[in-house]
Amino acid sequence: YREVIRRALCIHCNRPTPMNAHLHSFDEQRHEKAFAAAGLVAAKTLVLQNVLFLRSRLSWLCRKLPFPLWRILDRSFSLLYRKNATIVVTGALPERAGEVHPA
Repeated sequence: YREVIRRALCIHCNRPTPMNAHLHSFDEQRHEKAFAAAGLVAAKTLVLQNVLFLRSRLSWLCRKLPFPLWRILDRSFSLLYRKNATIVVTGALPERAGEVHPA
């Protein structure tokens, strides 16, 4: 999620290419464009796994907690450090935007 990926010039296509395989960094706007290209709308976005929470290993220690409690801890760390590792987006057909379909 919003990761800065180092790039080098590809010897095959002469374009900037991620250094470690074909990694891609995503944010809400890139997901909305991808969903629109597929004929869907982004119905719900969830940003998870605060980097500070992950690096402190507290997320691992709290892995047996119910998700709502784990999520409160994750969000609390986001108040201290605003960088997250994961974005989860669910999509819906435009005419059924109220209904959520995982994509």
